[in-house]
Amino acid sequence: MDRRIARTERSIQEAFLAQRAEKPLEKIRVRELCEAAQIHKSTFYAHYPDVYALADAMESQLVEEILARVGPIRAEDLRSRPEWLTRELSRAFVAHDRQVKILFSGSRQGALVDRMERRLREMTSREDPGYWDDPVRRVVLSFCVRGCYYAFYNNSGRLQEDDLVEILGSVARAAQNIGALHLSIPGERKDTMIPTRQQAEEILAEAQERYNEVSQVHGRWADHCRTAAACAEKIAARCPGLNPDKAYVLGLLHDVGRRWGDGHLRHVYYGWKYMAQQGYDEVAKICLTHSFQIQGIDAYIGHRDIPPEALAELTAALDAAVYDDYDRLIQLCDSIAGVDGPVDMAARMEDVRRRYGDYPQDKWDKNFELKGYFEHWAGAELYDIVGHPAG
Repeated sequence: MDRRIARTERSIQEAFLAQRAEKPLEKIRVRELCEAAQIHKSTFYAHYPDVYALADAMESQLVEEILARVGPIRAEDLRSRPEWLTRELSRAFVAHDRQVKILFSGSRQGALVDRMERRLREMTSREDPGYWDDPVRRVVLSFCVRGCYYAFYNNSGRLQEDDLVEILGSVARAAQNIGALHLSIPGERKDTMIPTRQQAEEILAEAQERYNEVSQVHGRWADHCRTAAACAEKIAARCPGLNPDKAYVLGLLHDVGRRWGDGHLRHVYYGWKYMAQQGYDEVAKICLTHSFQIQGIDAYIGHRDIPPEALAELTAALDAAVYDDYDRLIQLCDSIAGVDGPVDMAARMEDVRRRYGDYPQDKWDKNFELKGYFEHWAGAELYDIVGHPAG
């Protein structure tokens, strides 16, 4: 890379890091960034289309630096010595502590572990394409990455660094052994976080029947859900690390709260509570987050048609949620799902604006950010993946 270009990139990234330490990503403006970096806006746009692309590039670069510090990682390492990976990741997080805490703060808090887990799957799948067919391996990797990150930062300062790293490594080994034992006992394993496709279809069919009994409108919300599910499945199939079946189920049930009839925020609340009561916690989370591309109750478009105590409960749960790529995927698919197939995203948002009198610009921008995020991951245009809108 040309030295002048490299120097400009460093200036942009240093200015961004300084501003990101003071404010959330959503509040950073290109004009202020250029002033801090002492460059013209045209120079910035020659490097990055917007601040989100800059953040994405810096986040990806940091993940690669952390993994490079760990060293070469093979499928056999994850199979035979998960405690090694946990220890080395812990040390790598410490070495990049400042950048991690700045780049992955606020709404980006959960993105580091999402990216890390996805990247490790990509690396090991090239070596052993069938490696991730074993659910124990998927669980152990998630534990190594997520457990290591959160446990380390929640307990650093209370224990000596080396002692904490050793504890985490021992727990990773124990988790692998427990998982292997669990799967070796016939009839003992039961997935309760998410239903099967068949179970999800049955849940949706029952919800539609109940809706028809209580609704005066008889809207085609279930067909909207089927479109969202089909889109989510197709996108997930193109994104290494995502499970197409899981994406389909989550898309199918994201609006299941309409089982209790028409309404606005109530379908979010009732869907979240209903799925949690059934033991399907991952579906419950999607019911909670699918309408909140911008995280926070104030971002909701529509009436807050639930009692004050329910609103307080929902608000607290939403604030505490840590978004992952399935939350983002269903948010995207919800924004393009019509009752008869995919629709143009901008046209659908305009329709919402017409019906409700408003569509906040930050939510509009976020939908297009999600579109770009999954297009980059999938390596294809969105509508080339899900199908082009009719007409």
